[in-house]
Amino acid sequence: KFCIPPCLDSELTEFPLRMRDWLKNVLVTLYERDEDNNLLTEKQKLRVKKIHENEKRLEAGDHPVELLE
Repeated sequence: KFCIPPCLDSELTEFPLRMRDWLKNVLVTLYERDEDNNLLTEKQKLRVKKIHENEKRLEAGDHPVELLE
């Protein structure tokens, strides 16, 4: 039987920040691929455009929690 160990306190603290950045990365990817596919609504495109223009997208890898704040 496979048992998943409980999360560490630091993992619980970082989880919301990592989920926020994961979602941001997904939205930015959809925005980049959305030229003709209409994956996002116009309202979503405007919001993600601001993120796309103002923030760098995180690449895969381990990042300190300070980077995600």
